[in-house]
Amino acid sequence: MIFIHSQQKILEKASSSSRTTTAPIQGWVPPMMNYFKINVGASFVSTDHCIGIGFLLRNNTGSFRGAKCLQHRSYSSEEAEGLALFEALKWSQEPNISGVILETDAQAIVHYIQGKEVNIDWRCKSILEDCKLLISNSTSIVINYVPRTANRAADCLAKAARLSAYPFSVLCEAPSFMFDILNMDSNFDVSEALPPIVI
Repeated sequence: MIFIHSQQKILEKASSSSRTTTAPIQGWVPPMMNYFKINVGASFVSTDHCIGIGFLLRNNTGSFRGAKCLQHRSYSSEEAEGLALFEALKWSQEPNISGVILETDAQAIVHYIQGKEVNIDWRCKSILEDCKLLISNSTSIVINYVPRTANRAADCLAKAARLSAYPFSVLCEAPSFMFDILNMDSNFDVSEALPPIVI
């Protein structure tokens, strides 16, 4: 994980408190109270088509707090995921909220941001370096890798963005085609979202 500035220990607890069990996490897990998650996704078919980028903000109860969809051009699915993360990082600073955890199912992208050795296309590297710059200028942010099953809502938005006739949209309310996914994501055990009690 990437931790920035003074809130890093609190953010670490917020992002990992529900990951204390040995069982793998299959679905979306909410952050602790007073923290937010932005799930990020990209949809790529080929270089001949626009990619779709989608990301959404939810609070610790799983409530939808906003989303953004846009189209872009990309040379690869990897670059598309990098662009999606970059756009989500920019957007995360607009609402002026603190305690933000960004989640993506692009593991190589997260590893590069974390400084691990991974093979990344040079076009994507320049985007990820811009991501690192945005992170370093933020007061508090965490980037996490999650499995695809925990990122369904963002992937759904990204696909809708790619197929849309409109290249850009900001959503203040969840679109109806996402209701089922959001409902499934909201069916979590509240105790899983609470920090472990140390005795």
